[in-house]
Amino acid sequence: YINRRHRLKQLVLAVLTLFPALKKRLGQIAVSAMAAQKARPIVTAELAHPTPRARRIYAELKAAKANHDREGSNADFN
Repeated sequence: YINRRHRLKQLVLAVLTLFPALKKRLGQIAVSAMAAQKARPIVTAELAHPTPRARRIYAELKAAKANHDREGSNADFN
């Protein structure tokens, strides 16, 4: 929230300069929060269990890609 508001960020950093221990602790919290956010699974529960139709489409796409890779990327798509 603060990073998106430049003036507020400047004000907060100016105040935190007076309290180095608090500034360090907040920095650690921010880093751990960013790491936790990156560690979240990319696939949602809904996508983890696709419908039969979605599985069929995925299999067809996977087969088409494998066929394309076998033929080489220089294949003509006409």
